[in-house]
Amino acid sequence: MISRTPRWVVYYDGECAMCEATRRWLSRLDVLRRVEWTAFQSLERPPLGLAWSDLESAVWLETGNGRPVRGYYAFRRLALSLPPLTAVAPALWLPGMTRLGELIYGWVARNRCRLSSCFVRNGGQGA
Repeated sequence: MISRTPRWVVYYDGECAMCEATRRWLSRLDVLRRVEWTAFQSLERPPLGLAWSDLESAVWLETGNGRPVRGYYAFRRLALSLPPLTAVAPALWLPGMTRLGELIYGWVARNRCRLSSCFVRNGGQGA
């Protein structure tokens, strides 16, 4: 019987040009095709345990263990699982990197529509 590695799901802002560019870049590094990328705007309802506001505020990674991982922590986990990044991934655990990573990720996430183009938020489902 062939064992298949479970796919991870990344929920991202599909209306953000920077988020979309990051998705394309990381998808190219996913040589094992382990990650499924889902724009949260395509969902009928948020994944279990998350709200629309969670999805609007940051990228989320579902690894199959029932606990989604947010923002910087999602990127850090992805870096460990994408072979081209595994050599540099341990640097993301160095002392001080978590706090710095959270600060930088948080600032970029909050300002992503100022830093790149985003579709106009219409206040509808998940937008």
